[in-house]
Amino acid sequence: MPKKSPIQKQVKAEGREEFLAPKGMRDVLPAEWDAWDRVIAVARKFAETYDFGRIETPILEQAELFEKGVGVQTDAIQKEMYVVKTKGGDVLALRPENTAGVVRAYLEHRMSRTSPLQKLWYMGRMFRHERPQAGRLRQFTQIGFEILGGVNDPFYDAQIILISYRILEELKVKSLTLKVNSIGCRVCRPTYIKQLQNYYKNRVKDLCKNCENRLETNPLRLLDCKEEKCVQMKLHAPSLYDKLCSACSLHLSSVLEYLDQLSISYTLDNFLVRGLDYYSKTVFEIGVDGPGSEVGALFGGGRYDYLFEMLGARQNPAVGSAVSIERIVEVLRLQGSFPQQKKEKRVFLVHVGEMAKKKLLNIAEELRRAGILIGEAIGKDSLKSQMKLADKQDARLALILGQKEIFEESIIIRDLKGSAQETIPLSRMIEEVKKRLK
Repeated sequence: MPKKSPIQKQVKAEGREEFLAPKGMRDVLPAEWDAWDRVIAVARKFAETYDFGRIETPILEQAELFEKGVGVQTDAIQKEMYVVKTKGGDVLALRPENTAGVVRAYLEHRMSRTSPLQKLWYMGRMFRHERPQAGRLRQFTQIGFEILGGVNDPFYDAQIILISYRILEELKVKSLTLKVNSIGCRVCRPTYIKQLQNYYKNRVKDLCKNCENRLETNPLRLLDCKEEKCVQMKLHAPSLYDKLCSACSLHLSSVLEYLDQLSISYTLDNFLVRGLDYYSKTVFEIGVDGPGSEVGALFGGGRYDYLFEMLGARQNPAVGSAVSIERIVEVLRLQGSFPQQKKEKRVFLVHVGEMAKKKLLNIAEELRRAGILIGEAIGKDSLKSQMKLADKQDARLALILGQKEIFEESIIIRDLKGSAQETIPLSRMIEEVKKRLK
């Protein structure tokens, strides 16, 4: 007997199988789009204000791009990347993040020739095969801001943090928290990593399985582990602040001075390292305290000056941040700030008889051209059922057309809030509807 597909589920009460969305992927339903549209509109406004041009990269990229750029030993690549082998033998991956793709586009199209400094933003679907939980989906929609090229100036670190923070403020996300750290550079970081490995090497048996592997392959990620026994152990780990070189220390101080001038509160978090290999110097995360904190970080990002070299180009300054729309919307829901679906003053078209139904399409088109929102229930024939649906949709007016009205070239206009109705000539329909909707 053939095995049942894992995307099917038996619904015993109805005796049928139901197709479901793949695990970790979800539909965005009509009632949610007010919140989504609001997030997108605010992000677009800030992008335009701060002169970011929009870029769109392919959902599929060469898998090697992420292996080299993000890091083979990172969870995003080692465990979570969706890989596709084409008939032609290419190994492609659904993008797990978009910074590497944006840098690839910057290099491929020689964008620095237009201007050495490029400010880019994007919005698109990302894919990571991780365990679904609050704030973590296998398919998610990310908005990101990247500043590429120019000079390695803390001003741009602060600007990226500012934009990220102000977007969440404008969306009315409550109790924002900003964590900032520096993970050093290739001058000072190796010394710290060696000290970190020395600290953990006699404690290996007390680490979780993931951290055992990370000790050799990606030691900084030991500071990022959320397992309770690892959290306790890292409290006494060496501090990176003490090992920063003078350049990294000065860079961090300058970023914090900008934040102080902007009156943006922050916490220095020595354990914040982010999960991708391309970061250097500044890293940050913005989350919330209280309701919604279980969703995790909203905006996160930092500086990634070495990513260009990792992709075979010469070193180039760069800093950026990204956020999942799904996470913002979920936090708004948990905080009770989820935007309510707009209640428009809708006009509902009601037909009585087959002749009226045929005439209704022309009337609907006339109303549409006048910019009037309309609803209808063409599939229902009874007047009662149509009026019931008009009430359910919270319509303001009903326009009722029957055989008598067709011959008289008139239409009945009924106020659904006050029950008064009047028969008016069709020639005055638009004028009367607009007057009553004011």
